This record gives sequence, structure tokens and C-alpha cells, in this order.
Amino acid sequence: NKYVMLDGDSSIRIRTAPHPWGPWSSPRILVPAVAAILYGPMMLPRSPALTSTSDGRLYFNATRWTDYNVMLVEAKASLFGRLRKVAPLRRASMPT
Repeated sequence: NKYVMLDGDSSIRIRTAPHPWGPWSSPRILVPAVAAILYGPMMLPRSPALTSTSDGRLYFNATRWTDYNVMLVEAKASLFGRLRKVAPLRRASMPT
């Protein structure tokens, strides 16, 4: 299982990690800044990429910078590689 994180301040990036505290992978671009300037991505927890081993569609909301409207975005597994079944984010103790 892997943990998944989206971030972005003009392009939307994805990272994965074996634990909530990392180590996190290098970012991979899901939505380049030239397509639309988006920020504040939030994954939909029931996206097939997060709940299935065979369907790699990842859905997330992101805000469009130009008019502050929220968009629903679909990313295909071919854009970010196979995730396997993703672990749900849960409270975890930080290593000391």
C-alpha cells in the first residue's frame, strides 16, 4: 500500500510514500501549468485509483486561478503510473 499526496501552486503534482511521514517520491506532473493554472487539489476518496487495483482513474477537485471556480479533474493512470491499492490516510505516530 502507498499513501498519495497532491499539491500544486500552478501545476498539479502527485507524490507517493510508504508512510504518511515519507519518504515521499519525486513529484510527477498531473496537470501542467500551461493547461490551466490550478491550485489547492483535493482528491475524492472514492476515486477508482485509490480503491481498485484495476481502474487507474484519479478524480480530484482543484481551484482555477483566473476565476476561482472549482473544477473536477480526472487523471489517468498512464499519467502517473500504477499506484497499486492505496492505503487510506489514517492517524499515525511520527517516528522519533
